[in-house]
Amino acid sequence: MYRATTRLRLNSCKLSKYNSLFAPVKAVGLVSSHPAACNALVKYASANLYDIDLAFIGDRAEGILASPSISYLKTAQLKGGVFQADCDDGAASSVFTSFYVDHTESLKALEQYKAKRQ
Repeated sequence: MYRATTRLRLNSCKLSKYNSLFAPVKAVGLVSSHPAACNALVKYASANLYDIDLAFIGDRAEGILASPSISYLKTAQLKGGVFQADCDDGAASSVFTSFYVDHTESLKALEQYKAKRQ
């Protein structure tokens, strides 16, 4: 049941991307450590990864993350150069949720994206 519902929702989003209900939408975000998920959102939004307005994200991310019903997003810490002027670890935009994620697969995928220059 869950898988069918998830597929239906994803297909529904894909088909309704240009629906007039989405006209007022100014921002769509994703909290994920997987580069394929981030790349899928960029493709869905017909955006260029290098044209993303980081100042827009920096100005609004805290308020956006405070609004969902997911508790670990409400309490997430924003880190990286977009949010911290003194960040020196190379991160641009990171969300620390204290939610455990094994990054092994994500890091492998990231290396593949880098090799393809995506």
